[in-house]
Amino acid sequence: MSRPPPMKFWEAVSAFREFPDVLAEVFGSDKWRTVYGETFSRWEELVNAQDRAALDEYLPLELTREIAKRCQGLTFGYSAETGHLWRMPAVFAQGLQTMMLSALDVHDRFGGSVIEEVLERGSARVMDLTD
Repeated sequence: MSRPPPMKFWEAVSAFREFPDVLAEVFGSDKWRTVYGETFSRWEELVNAQDRAALDEYLPLELTREIAKRCQGLTFGYSAETGHLWRMPAVFAQGLQTMMLSALDVHDRFGGSVIEEVLERGSARVMDLTD
């Protein structure tokens, strides 16, 4: 099993934008505040200035896994047959021949960047990294 690729700072903030409290809690936690808390607090400024050095910085997998794990309402449908992944609230999956995946499942199987891609484009074709 290979490890998922790391997410860039902007990808993580964009992918989990529906959970601003989770982002603030994780980036502001004792573990991550020193290295990433100040950068996160300057998000708007960095975007307006298009500060690529900060926005494109790769984040540790442990950090983005922690964010994904806390985003309980972010669920996805996945078809292993076609390799397609899309956002699907768990309530809509009942009775469908679709594998339901949490944000953490997607992060670990396909890489966290795929979450951002699905939310922006509606779906993504993915390759399972756990094979």
